[in-house]
Amino acid sequence: MRIPDHAVINETVAATRALKKPWARGLVNAVLRKIAADDNAPERSVELPEWLQAAIEVTFPEQADALTAATTERAPMSLRVNVRRTTPEAYRSRLTGAGIAFETGYLPEHLVLDRPVPARDLPGHAQGLVSIQDAGAQLLTRLLPEGLDPRARILDACAAPGGKLFQLAERLPDAELVGVERSPERLTTLRQEAERLGHGAVQLVQGDATGRDWPGSEQSFDLILLDAPCSGTGTLRRHPDIKILRRPEDLDSYHALQLSLLTNLWPLVKPGGTLIYCTCSLLTRENDEVIDAFLETPHAEGQPPAPAGNLDLPTGVPTRHGWQLLPLPAGTDPPNLSVDGFYFARMTRREKAR
Repeated sequence: MRIPDHAVINETVAATRALKKPWARGLVNAVLRKIAADDNAPERSVELPEWLQAAIEVTFPEQADALTAATTERAPMSLRVNVRRTTPEAYRSRLTGAGIAFETGYLPEHLVLDRPVPARDLPGHAQGLVSIQDAGAQLLTRLLPEGLDPRARILDACAAPGGKLFQLAERLPDAELVGVERSPERLTTLRQEAERLGHGAVQLVQGDATGRDWPGSEQSFDLILLDAPCSGTGTLRRHPDIKILRRPEDLDSYHALQLSLLTNLWPLVKPGGTLIYCTCSLLTRENDEVIDAFLETPHAEGQPPAPAGNLDLPTGVPTRHGWQLLPLPAGTDPPNLSVDGFYFARMTRREKAR
């Protein structure tokens, strides 16, 4: 982890007070200090749950070993320069001046740090010059439909933590952007981030995208982004607890939720408009199988989405309906800048207006 050992110990010991378990304070402190001092502490386990390992091997037989090995790597730290407030060239100069080594990423505003640093140490972070965002998520801008009106009306249906929404705000300053978030706490964080980045014109509203009880749901959109809740199996490097907490039966629950979101949002897409579906999952059950099921619903009759297998992305592999980014080891050839696992499918509403 990039967090210093002493900080981890202090915060964990403090948590015993919040949990009202003061009797555990000494035990937690002693155990963590012993682990931190042990140079022979075991490496993080490569082993995945059997069901997850089997699913990865079936879906990605050629990359399965590399994907499994990559789960023990330190996750990369990618940045997105706020092009509304500075230029990528100017920000690269600021990083160099601060002695922070980096490499240029897939997009002009994308940078990958050689070593992670706290956000407070990033030049201009407090002033909104830069955000921390995974490389895969930033590639959303490569999927925008050709000829998209710069003043388009755009919805991010599951907006938190806001990286993709605010990247669109930086790329499309004249667009009308709406972000919907169900959680009041996450919505508060979204609004704080919008203020930091200078995106006060973005409309942020509380609502559940499986229903229509949120402000603006009576209108249609040129583009809808649905980054659906999922198992998170593409982010195991960042969230190793997924190995313990997820169960195979969870996939059916996520599948149902993802399909509910798609079918509820689809009527809000203008004729000729686009819906981009994405997850941070590696599993077909949450990706292509969701799109398969969506195409069988009455909502999809006569409005077949355009296949997304030919998406122009610099890394990853095509699937039946979309594109899968793979969190392969950093030394993979060709290099993939260690993106998280991310799935995209792009669909266009073709039928005439009713």
